[in-house]
Amino acid sequence: MKYIIISINDDRAWQKDLIRNTLGPDNEIVIDCVNGSDEAQVLEARAEFPEVFENGHPLFYNWAYMMKKGELGVWLSNLRAYRAISEQSEPVIVFEDDAIIRPQFDENMELIMKYLPEEWDLVSLYTPHDCQFPNSPMAYAGIEQNNVVVRNYQSYCFVTIMYTPEGARKILGYTEKYGISGPIDIFVMDLANNVWIDAFATSHQNYLPVNYDWDSPTTIHNTEKY
Repeated sequence: MKYIIISINDDRAWQKDLIRNTLGPDNEIVIDCVNGSDEAQVLEARAEFPEVFENGHPLFYNWAYMMKKGELGVWLSNLRAYRAISEQSEPVIVFEDDAIIRPQFDENMELIMKYLPEEWDLVSLYTPHDCQFPNSPMAYAGIEQNNVVVRNYQSYCFVTIMYTPEGARKILGYTEKYGISGPIDIFVMDLANNVWIDAFATSHQNYLPVNYDWDSPTTIHNTEKY
C-alpha cells in the first residue's frame, strides 16, 4: 500500500523506520514537507496553490483564531500530499511522523478494507481517546452494519488518515473554494461530519492500526503564531 510521511526534520526516526519497515520503503511517496517557520519554504509552497491563497480567502483566521507557523506548514505539506494522492490510482495512507505502528497493523487494516463501503473518501486510522465512540444507528447510516467501520465521529486529529484519490481531489476543491482557516484536522473533520466528504473511522480503538503518544511534545504546537 502506498503511503506518505509528513515530517520536516530527522526527529522520531524510529517511528518513521517502523512505518517504512511495515509498508515497505518502495511504497513511500516522498513529498517535500514544509517547515512553517521557514519563510522561503512557505512562500514557495503557497505559490503552488494560487487558487487557495490568492483568491481573497482569509488565510490565517478562523473567527478570532490565528494560525501558528507549524499549523500552516502542516497545511502546505498536506496540500502537496493531496496533489500527489490525486494522481494515484489507489488509496494512500498519510502518516504524521509521530504515528506509531501497532503490532496489529496488518490485521486491522485487512478488517478495515473488508468493511469499508464501496464509495469512500477517507478513513481515519487513529481516533483520539477523548472522542466519544459511536453509539447511535446513525453511525452506520448507508453502510453495512458491522463491528469495525462506522461513519467518522472525531472532530480533530490527523495522526494517520487514508485517502482515495477522489477524496484528495474533493478536499483540494474545497480549499480552493473556501480557502483555509484553522488547523487542517479541524477543517477536514468539519467536512467529514457535515457529510461533504464520505469519511469513516473504526468503531473501537481495538481496531486502530496505529497509536500515538500523547505525552510526546509536538513540533506544531511549539511554534509561534503569525
